[in-house]
Amino acid sequence: MKRKSKAYITIYALYMIFVLMIVIAFLIVQVKNIRTVNAYKYDYIQAKAIAYSKTRIIDKRKLFDEELKKNSTKGIFTLQIADIPEFNHPTEIDYYEEKDGAAKIFSFTSSYPDNNGSRVTTRMVYNRKNPFEKRIISEEKIDELLPEIIEGKKSIGIKDCLIFSLNDETYFVDKKVADEKYNEFVAEKTNQNNEEVSEDEKGNVSEENNEDKKIKIDDEFLTKLVEFSTKEKNIVIDSEDITILNDVTIDGVFIDKANVYYVENGKVQKTPEITVNGILILKNPNADSYKVNGEYLSTKEVDIKFIEDKTKYTSKKYEFAGSYYK
Repeated sequence: MKRKSKAYITIYALYMIFVLMIVIAFLIVQVKNIRTVNAYKYDYIQAKAIAYSKTRIIDKRKLFDEELKKNSTKGIFTLQIADIPEFNHPTEIDYYEEKDGAAKIFSFTSSYPDNNGSRVTTRMVYNRKNPFEKRIISEEKIDELLPEIIEGKKSIGIKDCLIFSLNDETYFVDKKVADEKYNEFVAEKTNQNNEEVSEDEKGNVSEENNEDKKIKIDDEFLTKLVEFSTKEKNIVIDSEDITILNDVTIDGVFIDKANVYYVENGKVQKTPEITVNGILILKNPNADSYKVNGEYLSTKEVDIKFIEDKTKYTSKKYEFAGSYYK
């Protein structure tokens, strides 16, 4: 019986030792795992801190500005700046567009320790600026935005401009030239009329009748004026003095700073209508004879016919919208 007890105790002791060894091994593994997890967490936090530091430096120094100005939609480039510790090694930047170019994304990886620890992928988002988000803004703000809005468009280059349409085409001419050609046209018409009237009939013509026969601007005159006019698209109309003769359509940027005048049609009492296929800039709060297919800015609320067409304007400027880390 004693031998059985001794054998039982020995087996039990061995069993307990085996269990104890398993527990100790488990605890060692757990401690090691905890240390690994803690080390990983530490590395991840360090990698994220490095990534955040890089985004601050990039945004503050505008290091992506050159890439943002380019027309390319995607690509890869390397960023390295000697005086910034976070960039003492070359950083590969992958960039691409989203939302049809409304946003540009710059993606790069940060790690800690270098090449041997946690990695964090950073996505820096730049959204295209939209100057037409608030259409009613101050004149000072309009002047601030104008250089960007008119970029790439040439000025019509006429100080005192007459704008007219003929056969569904819009023409621009210097008002002094138009006045000169009109006087020539009147003289020509008067000579023709005089040749048709006899000497006796001339004496019977009253001043009132002469007033009735005053030469009016018509398609015949406009056809002659076309030769001295220009027909342009994607332009900037920013003349000091603008006169609109009849309904016209303008392609580009039209700036009305309370200097646009209309030649009213006496027969139908109709003010000419201006259709702008592009961008209308209104510094004149009383303007109301406009139709806009595109975008517009105004210093005050105005009653115009407006159809938004974002293809008429595409900003080339982007602003930093935020970063995402994973």
